[in-house]
Amino acid sequence: SYVDSSSSDVKYSIMPITWLTPTNPSDEIVLSMAKKRFTASHMHDSTFFTLSVPVSGMESLVVRLGSCSGRSHDKSLDVSLTLPGFNVYRLVDDKSRKDPFVWKKKKWRSFYELHGSRLRAIDGCCAQLVCQLISKKSSLDDHHFLLSARIVDAYVKSDYWKDDKLFIPCSP
Repeated sequence: SYVDSSSSDVKYSIMPITWLTPTNPSDEIVLSMAKKRFTASHMHDSTFFTLSVPVSGMESLVVRLGSCSGRSHDKSLDVSLTLPGFNVYRLVDDKSRKDPFVWKKKKWRSFYELHGSRLRAIDGCCAQLVCQLISKKSSLDDHHFLLSARIVDAYVKSDYWKDDKLFIPCSP
């Protein structure tokens, strides 16, 4: 699921997104979004948004969020929204490692609280990624945008983070 909450003219724009992929091993992703989507009209260069990764049992919520438009319905009424971050594990830059990013357990002091951002994530999800839009271009089929973005902050619940490097459910 996707939450864009940095647009000043919309309370929150929430939509499921099904196609995204990393473009490098550390912090860039590409997403495909239908041009007709209400959320697409609010995606501009430097827009901040969050990606919330749903878990098993949230399927009906994802379907419900995708079955109506934010043009006619405030989807934030259908979900519990929270500031990004779980106070569990946080992606931080560690210059001493060869790998530029490492997950560290750390006391949470939210960038979003400090800077007054309107960013929100969907509560109950196992991971939350805060992203900044780099570019928005028409795709080959002319019905979608290809969005490239940089992950600027990320969080994952400890039950989904194994051996400090694997993003998988750890509990049966």
